[in-house]
Amino acid sequence: MTDRQDKASAGGLALAGAAKLVAAIAILLLAAMAILVVLDAISLAMFGAFTKKILLTACIVLLASIAIGLLSRIGRP
Repeated sequence: MTDRQDKASAGGLALAGAAKLVAAIAILLLAAMAILVVLDAISLAMFGAFTKKILLTACIVLLASIAIGLLSRIGRP
């Protein structure tokens, strides 16, 4: 492999790592919310509203990290 291919694959790994981190945090937040529903700490209707917000936030963060990763690769020889 050439040096350029090594850098490209390292950038792809960084994006994959960021995506895995965002997904893991979203899963943990949803699991915590589900536990609160089971324990009747929050209502099921409230869970639905928070779940939608958590998933939308995770998508926004994921798209932002992908955009930053792509922008950081522009202009590299």
